[in-house]
Amino acid sequence: MILRRITKHVRDQNWFAVVLDFFIVVVGILIAFQITNWSEARGERHREAQILRDIATDLQGDIFSYSKVLNYSLDKISALNHILEKTDSLPASSVADSYLDGGRVYSEYLEDSDELRARGFAERLELIEGQLWSRAVSVVNARPSTTAFVSLENSGELGLLQNRDLVRQLQAYRQKTAGLLRTQDVTLKPARDRASETGHLYGLSLFGEVNEAALIELVSTTPSLTAVLQTQLGYGKVHFINLSAANERAALLLKQIEDELDEKITLKTDVEVAQ
Repeated sequence: MILRRITKHVRDQNWFAVVLDFFIVVVGILIAFQITNWSEARGERHREAQILRDIATDLQGDIFSYSKVLNYSLDKISALNHILEKTDSLPASSVADSYLDGGRVYSEYLEDSDELRARGFAERLELIEGQLWSRAVSVVNARPSTTAFVSLENSGELGLLQNRDLVRQLQAYRQKTAGLLRTQDVTLKPARDRASETGHLYGLSLFGEVNEAALIELVSTTPSLTAVLQTQLGYGKVHFINLSAANERAALLLKQIEDELDEKITLKTDVEVAQ
């Protein structure tokens, strides 16, 4: 249609009409491109919001997991402190006390621990009566979820996230959880297995109840058990620090994502109102 009109105008040498038709064609093409780009951008923003919601869901699960494991970790530290105090073998200080993660040491994380405020060391000892050896040696590990982030990396959609600082924070958290998993699998689990094997030599089982007085007497006269428990206390503190640092980073990252989603919702609402 438009081509026939242009051809007719050329034959009639109506150059104004020719220019006008060309202008209409160009403007039409530009508008079509703009609509396509707008549609694609809108689709990308919708996908970006979905990605952020998926990551937020993972982080909420991580924080719940950290809380449970931190609670168990404090049970472990409580049992170890109690046994070593009773046997006069509690170290006055150790490398673990000055170990840093997230810019803070054990005592600083302990002061701000929700789990410790909810249940103090004395109450923990009452609840784990008869399980002192089991709690002192056992390790419960956190398993942060990386489903959404790994899927994001594998699909090549990381570039959809417009907030580059948020991307950096996500990558930093991913490295943090990878380090935590490595520590748990490579250091803590083997240390637990060695401690359990040492306990077996003296009739101590992870799944059996042990009389406290008998356990204190055994540890106080057995240097190898004392050393095992001192080592477990150091590892227990380091684990508590690692968990606390990961938990804080997850909470901050979740808040950043929630703020980002709120901002996008507000912006979308403002655009719709303007239209």
